[in-house]
Amino acid sequence: MRRNLNRRIETAFPILDPDIKKEIIDILNIQLSDNVKACYLDGELRNNFKRDDNPVKVRSQLAIYDYLKNKSVR
Repeated sequence: MRRNLNRRIETAFPILDPDIKKEIIDILNIQLSDNVKACYLDGELRNNFKRDDNPVKVRSQLAIYDYLKNKSVR
C-alpha cells in the first residue's frame, strides 16, 4: 500500500477532557501492542510486519472494536 507522506497535513491540539484523554491513550496502547497486522516502514519505505514472541495475539482493529463496544455497553 502506498503511503501519502508528501502531501499530508497534520494538526495538534490539547485534549482537556480526562475521560477522552484516557480513551485515546487506551486506543494508542492497543495499537502499539498489535502483533498480528502491525507494520513499520524501514529506511527504504517498505512495510515490514512487526514480529514478537508474545503468545497472546493482538490484532488492534478487532481489539479496538471490542474496547469501544464494551465501553458503550456500560
